[in-house]
Amino acid sequence: MIEGYCLRVAKFYENGLDGDAWHSDLLRRMTLSIPKLRPALLEKDLWYLLDDLRAFRHKFRHLYARPLEAQRVMLVQQQVETAVAGFVAAHLTFIETLEQIYEQLPSDQ
Repeated sequence: MIEGYCLRVAKFYENGLDGDAWHSDLLRRMTLSIPKLRPALLEKDLWYLLDDLRAFRHKFRHLYARPLEAQRVMLVQQQVETAVAGFVAAHLTFIETLEQIYEQLPSDQ
């Protein structure tokens, strides 16, 4: 959900993503503001949290033979709840700032 949202923002405002590390690059790009075009979507703290969850997902997908650590999974679950709440707030701020940018555009009279 969050990755798809970020991907749509990146594709609309920027060029596509290349390379093996495009997932981490995508999150990093969402911390950048493009003046007069779009604000940063993610603050650094939320970026760090989402990148940590991305890394866990990557590790989980490639851990076929090893058991999961219950404590780590419970910690990740708590992080997910925090990340989702933070992302909802970031989305609302992002939309509000885009509306302000739109209002400052010259009108065609």
